[in-house]
Amino acid sequence: GMFLLFIETQVNPVIFNVILFLAAGIAVILFLIMLFSFKVQWILKIIDWLTRLGKFLSREKWHGQLTKIKEDACRVANSFHDSMKEFKHTPKTIVASLFYLTLSWIFSLSIPYLVFLSLQFPVSWSVIPITSTIVLAVKSVPIGIPFEVGIPEIAMTTLYTSLGVPAGISATATILTRLITLWLKFVIGFLAQQWLELKTVLAPVNSITVEKA
Repeated sequence: GMFLLFIETQVNPVIFNVILFLAAGIAVILFLIMLFSFKVQWILKIIDWLTRLGKFLSREKWHGQLTKIKEDACRVANSFHDSMKEFKHTPKTIVASLFYLTLSWIFSLSIPYLVFLSLQFPVSWSVIPITSTIVLAVKSVPIGIPFEVGIPEIAMTTLYTSLGVPAGISATATILTRLITLWLKFVIGFLAQQWLELKTVLAPVNSITVEKA
């Protein structure tokens, strides 16, 4: 996505800078996560330092709460470190996961591309990864909106428009894409959940009927 962004000539400078900032931030966070996963003592020292700082700033008023947070954070850090050690000894699992993740990513990118084709407005393939990358970053922000409604749609429409797609086509493509990627999955998932719950309820009844027979 970043490579396509650099070669794309129609990107608004403001959008470009925002994308670059988000990409750099995500890269730094991922690097730190990988580093701390193998250097667990470093993250434990950072947790201890932050806890001490919090106690100092609160003048020991939050001593109990901060101590509990420290214990939980240390437990999570150790658990994450142990998990990464296990994965290190099973490279086939990681390779298989990355393969299926890449496959899923390619299929997810094909949805908006096919939507634009169905609207008889083919777009450059570079538009799709650029937009999807930013929308994914926006969706990862914990703002507490149910079903991620509103913010991704605004981001997608704005990005498509800034990349040269007419506003009407951008809005239509965004709505159709979200119908497929969000609401269709929600409906199918809801029906599947109801079916599983119904099977769970009916299972004892069927077993009783068989025993009586």
